[in-house]
Amino acid sequence: MSRATALRQLTDRLLRIEEEIRTVRDDLEALRRREPVSNEVELRRAAGSSPFRVDKASLRQWADDLFEALGIEGRALPPESLQQVARASGLEPDELSRSLIAARDE
Repeated sequence: MSRATALRQLTDRLLRIEEEIRTVRDDLEALRRREPVSNEVELRRAAGSSPFRVDKASLRQWADDLFEALGIEGRALPPESLQQVARASGLEPDELSRSLIAARDE
């Protein structure tokens, strides 16, 4: 992937994340004013059900939709599987994490 393509993809993802942050901020402000919000947890609370009891199927669908909107594809690997793939690829322990942190700091 070229640097220009990577920059464009990251910029697109950042714009989507910033839009989500604006929505969360609006919902937070509405909560402060006690107005209805789009947040599902708040809607459940208003309906009288516990905010800590969430339907797992709808939560998974929400997460899938979020990942799709952010351009994240595929299924998550369990940590053990990821570590196994990393070892098989010749990576040192925590090399992937260190590389991600270094890339973030660039």
